[in-house]
Amino acid sequence: MKLELVNGRGLPNVRIDRTQFETAIMNLAVNARDAMAPNGGVLTIRTKALAAAEVEQLGVPDLAVQDCVLIEVADTGPGVPADIMPRIFDPFFTTKEEGKGTGLGLSTVHGIIGQMGGGIAIENAAAGGAV
Repeated sequence: MKLELVNGRGLPNVRIDRTQFETAIMNLAVNARDAMAPNGGVLTIRTKALAAAEVEQLGVPDLAVQDCVLIEVADTGPGVPADIMPRIFDPFFTTKEEGKGTGLGLSTVHGIIGQMGGGIAIENAAAGGAV
């Protein structure tokens, strides 16, 4: 697997719990890695500043329409099947075989991001993979 970091310029300071933020990013990275197995792929983590108008266009539920920093985690895996998409952040939901996952990773990420005043959404990229 290849990791690409694309850091935005002139980002404002934000208040986060560093440990929880690291947990969220690691959970997203592990899920991306597993989605791209066994052939590997590219995991991209991108940051950029968004104006309130851009935030509004995102349509992320419960996300305040204000200037913010976007942290985008994208992979080149197969994407998320449409029938699974509505349940992706549910506690204990997993597509992994028994003993391979608890189904708490994405639910934990959802909770962490929400506690920090952010929002999270998932979409399939046109070229494949998930964003």
